[in-house]
Amino acid sequence: MADPRSILSIVALCATMGTPLDLQATGEDEQDAARALEEAFSSSETGVDSIGAAIGDKV
Repeated sequence: MADPRSILSIVALCATMGTPLDLQATGEDEQDAARALEEAFSSSETGVDSIGAAIGDKV
């Protein structure tokens, strides 16, 4: 499990490119947050900046 607001939490997943990830979001904007995370992690761009840009204030 990882908190997308924490880069250390994401890195601790040790997931390499192409690793399937299960996603779970809760809260009022859970659908928007889940969609933003899916876009960030399925993007061909790599790096924290692309994840942060896709997530924005969704989580």
